[in-house]
Amino acid sequence: MEDRLDRIEQMLADLIRIVGNTNSVVQELRSDVQGLQTDVQKLQTDVQGLQTDVAELKSESKKTNERINQLEQTINERFDRQEVAFDIVRRRQSDLEVEVHYMKKVIAASRPC
Repeated sequence: MEDRLDRIEQMLADLIRIVGNTNSVVQELRSDVQGLQTDVQKLQTDVQGLQTDVAELKSESKKTNERINQLEQTINERFDRQEVAFDIVRRRQSDLEVEVHYMKKVIAASRPC
């Protein structure tokens, strides 16, 4: 009977030790899970910040593209106007050259030989 009590006592001691170890492991797991939850919350905050940054960058990029398009349009319009102006200047120059040539002929014809 005493042997039996000794075994029960040993089993009870083993059980207490096992429960203590299990509780210790459970506490470590809880700490790890809390740490992971904190890390996940930080990551979520970081991701939200990145999403905001990306949205702002997209908005700025859109504005920049609009400005570039406006500048291209303005440049094209100015280039077209310059081309028209150059055409006018070339025509006027040609007209003046014809007039100068005609005047030279008139002057040459009016001089006595």
